[in-house]
This record gives sequence, C-alpha cells and structure tokens, in this order.
Amino acid sequence: MLLLTVLVVSTWVLVPGQSPKVLGAELLGSGLFAWLILVAVHIRAVRGHVAPSRRLLIQRIVLANAAVLPLLVGGMSLMLRVGGGLYWLVPGVLLCLLVAVVDAWVLLVEILR
Repeated sequence: MLLLTVLVVSTWVLVPGQSPKVLGAELLGSGLFAWLILVAVHIRAVRGHVAPSRRLLIQRIVLANAAVLPLLVGGMSLMLRVGGGLYWLVPGVLLCLLVAVVDAWVLLVEILR
C-alpha cells in the first residue's frame, strides 16, 4: 500500500496547472485512503496475532502511520496555505519507501529463517 501511495502522490504532483487547494485535496484524499487501508490491515493483524511479538507489531504499526502522516499534513498545509506545503511530501515519500523496503525485507528474508 505504501508503494502505491508514493506512486499516486507523485502522479498528482506532476499534473500541471493545479491550484494548491486542488493539489492539497488530492494529497489529503490519497493519504486518508492509504491510512484507512493501513488501519484495516493493522486491525486484522492485531486480531489475528500475526506478529512474533506484540512489541514488534506495535513498532510496525507506528512506522506505517508515521510514514503516511506527513502526506496528510502536506495536503492540509496546501489547502490552508500555511505550514510548509509540498515540503511535507519529502519526509512522507521517504518514510513510505523506507517502511515498504523494510516490510519487503521481512517478507523475503526474515520469514524464511
């Protein structure tokens, strides 16, 4: 979900001639959609006890939410025209990529151990 979010957010930013309010609404909508999907996945993970430990599951939930949060803040910032605007996308995109790579590493390497 995080990699798809980065792709969608990057696509919205590439559209020429958008007003900051429209771009902010697109970013906010994409961030909210991604966050809701992640919340649903995390609820199922908590109920299904899929992580090796409670601590590890909480860490993964916090990291995923921390990755999406700057996208939400950036969208709101653009819509309200205060607080940094597109600068929030840099940590958001980087965190989304980092968390997605760590998750992929766990799926490809750690599970086999």
